[in-house]
Amino acid sequence: WSRISTMVDMTLDAIQQITKELKQYQTPSLNDKLYLHFKGWKKIEPCINEYDGVKALWLEGNALSKIENLDRLASLRCLYVQQNCLEDLSGLENCPELDAINCSNNSIRQISHIAHLQRLNTLQIANNKLTDASDVEHLRLCPSIGVLDLQNNKLEDPAVLEVLADMPNLRVLQMQGNPVTRKIAHYRKTVIARCRQLTYLDDRPVFEDERRTTTAWARGGAAHKLVGEDGSKGELTAVLLQEALQDGTFDKNAAHEAEKEERAAIRAEKEEKERRNREAFQEMMLDARVRRIKQILPNVRLFKGIAEDMLEELSYKVAANPVHKNEIVGFAKEEEVLREGDVLQGLYVLLKGRVQFCKDGKPCFGGARLATGQYFGEVALCTAKDQQTTADVVCTEYSDVYLLTKEDLLQVAEIFDGSLEVLQANRASSLRCQWFECRPWRSYELVSSQRSAVKREGGADEESSDDRSNKITVTYASFVLLSSSRSSSPILFSLFPIPPLLLLLFLHLSHPLTWLLFIPSLLTLRCSGPRCSARAAGQAE
Repeated sequence: WSRISTMVDMTLDAIQQITKELKQYQTPSLNDKLYLHFKGWKKIEPCINEYDGVKALWLEGNALSKIENLDRLASLRCLYVQQNCLEDLSGLENCPELDAINCSNNSIRQISHIAHLQRLNTLQIANNKLTDASDVEHLRLCPSIGVLDLQNNKLEDPAVLEVLADMPNLRVLQMQGNPVTRKIAHYRKTVIARCRQLTYLDDRPVFEDERRTTTAWARGGAAHKLVGEDGSKGELTAVLLQEALQDGTFDKNAAHEAEKEERAAIRAEKEEKERRNREAFQEMMLDARVRRIKQILPNVRLFKGIAEDMLEELSYKVAANPVHKNEIVGFAKEEEVLREGDVLQGLYVLLKGRVQFCKDGKPCFGGARLATGQYFGEVALCTAKDQQTTADVVCTEYSDVYLLTKEDLLQVAEIFDGSLEVLQANRASSLRCQWFECRPWRSYELVSSQRSAVKREGGADEESSDDRSNKITVTYASFVLLSSSRSSSPILFSLFPIPPLLLLLFLHLSHPLTWLLFIPSLLTLRCSGPRCSARAAGQAE
């Protein structure tokens, strides 16, 4: 019972007991927070001044009738005195640093005694007994207030809006639960139009789009008030809007039309902004793809020795030409990039993922796979005729595949001097490597050369002796690579028939596949020339 009796009044021992229970400092001046709420105290005693370093003071839920004895709390920033019996806000003369006051749920009839608080930003005075504009008139002297809570008072006078409109820094306003909200015509639009700095009203924020449409609505309805005596149009002010609303000259139809036009303008601006953002994002993605492709193209044998500028231009061509139909989403797992028999369009660059070559649903070419940064179809850029795939190209995971066509290669090559000669020089070595190396490119057959027919005196078309003398299992080819930049006629490159024995001298004799491929071919050679026929006839005799 003795402890309860000592807690009825605020004493230094009682406060120290509270700080001890909360594990705060026992030296009063070291505490910057003081929790004295729900103690049932009726008066703030002078002993509280011992805690002169307090910045946040909780006194809610007591029975305080006034604020007093805060003379030495000059550092106080936040004061919470809600749920007491206060009738005014006097007693804060020595607290110039106050930033927030919560005095809700009291018996305050008039806002006063806070004009000297130049740093006051938040005032919560909900659930009190404010009734008319004179009760809040003191707020005109508090320009620093940005957050004002007037909920659930008894404000009925629409003139309250005049006071609120004169608060230059008002950002957040709570007016719910007051009869005045039902007496102000077009309450939300009117308040937003008159309080130009509001960012939050009652239960939801005030976005820029709502502010623009509300301003257009007010300007359209009070347009006649904007015309001066000399015929010039002025700016819409809160006073002009209030006059138009009070005298009944506010044109609702014109206001709604102006609001509709502003909404259309906002929608068009958003669409334009989205378009710019989308284009910027696509450009960013394109630049990223170009940088990655530019690291891959130098590995292509056909582009060996190509200038950096040309490689960059080719990279842009490739990056802008995805094989997948959807420009955003690539090939899914087990989706076919090419099917057997499809025409190769050019060089296929695998920018992401893995692909595998299959026939009849089963892996072929020894289960060869290509991964990110590799490519296939180089032979399509080197040959005259369209090449067809002899296997399916199937993705084994999500993949992004891009294409460099012959047309794009020609277009870029014509821009850079000397590039055609470099490409022509690389072509033969590129094809030779593809033919003799065991790579996936072997699945694309080379274009066979056209054999010419010689017309004999007898009138019958017969095969030439050169054709008859070279019936071997090795296929020879002639190709058209590129159109010359100096003339429109194609430059023809031919691989002339070479006897098999001389051909073996140019092969990699150290490679075991050389003998496996060409020794059977030598055994199958047939001599069909005229000299061989005569020799065979002499032996028969």
